[in-house]
Amino acid sequence: MHPFDDGNGRIARAISDQTLARSEQSANRFYSMSSQIREDRKAYYNILESTQKGGLDITQWLEWYLGCLDRAFDGAEVILGKSKKSQFLVNQ
Repeated sequence: MHPFDDGNGRIARAISDQTLARSEQSANRFYSMSSQIREDRKAYYNILESTQKGGLDITQWLEWYLGCLDRAFDGAEVILGKSKKSQFLVNQ
């Protein structure tokens, strides 16, 4: 469904981020699906196009999405690790 001429993907990514944030029931979030999808933009559009042209099976899209979420977690861990290291060095 595309209710708008432009911006459908942005809205879907914002809803995705909001849903993930609500599911965690935490005020702190250290990753962003929108940012990770932006980094994987080419793959995102490829999987989206192949899913839209296929039948009703969205397995490949779900696998890609969960992999993207995993990469977002990995990126957050790297950033948090650097932050902890710099705090340690400052406090020494």
